[in-house]
Parts: sequence; C-alpha cells; structure tokens
Amino acid sequence: MQAYNDGVLKLYEDVSKRSSFGAKENEANLQYVCKLNYAEMSQRQKDLEFAEQQGFSLSLKVKTPNCKLIKRRKKFKAFLEDGIYDVSYYDVTAENIFFYLEYIRARE
Repeated sequence: MQAYNDGVLKLYEDVSKRSSFGAKENEANLQYVCKLNYAEMSQRQKDLEFAEQQGFSLSLKVKTPNCKLIKRRKKFKAFLEDGIYDVSYYDVTAENIFFYLEYIRARE
C-alpha cells in the first residue's frame, strides 16, 4: 500500500472564460473538484527537461491516488499548504495521478 502523507492538495478547475478578444473575463473563477493526500516525488532530470520543452518551470512534482473526477484536458489550480500552484501537466495511471506543479504565489 502506498503512503500519501506529505500533505493535502485541494484541486480546483479553472472555469474562467475568455472574452471575444482573448482576455480572461474572471480570474477568480475556480470550481472545487476534490481534496487529495499527496506524496512529494523527486524531480528527475527528464522531468525538468520535459517542463522546459513544454514552457513551464517545474516547482514541485507530487503523486496522489487516482480520482475519477479528474477529466483530461482541463486546466487546474492546486492549493497546497505553502501556496497556490498551476497544474502545468498531469499523468493519470490506474492507481495514481502525477501532478507537475508550477508555483504561482503564497496563499492569503
């Protein structure tokens, strides 16, 4: 059995819409999805290179149990104890989800 005891991740879907000229209509338009325990993962050189190729800075990589509420091709924000992160990429397996997170700012 896997342990996910490094903290709790609250996941929100970014449901903000864009105006006709491409600007976001409402930055704070986040919809709660689920709360998951997580385990921090090491950032391999391969992960850092992948992040760079995709155009984001990998701040943290975490593993959570799989959650059936996570839909592909959605944009998410992750709220952790130390701050708010953009979910830049995630990989879903039968048992786990691996989140590649980019730090945005501290929580208020």
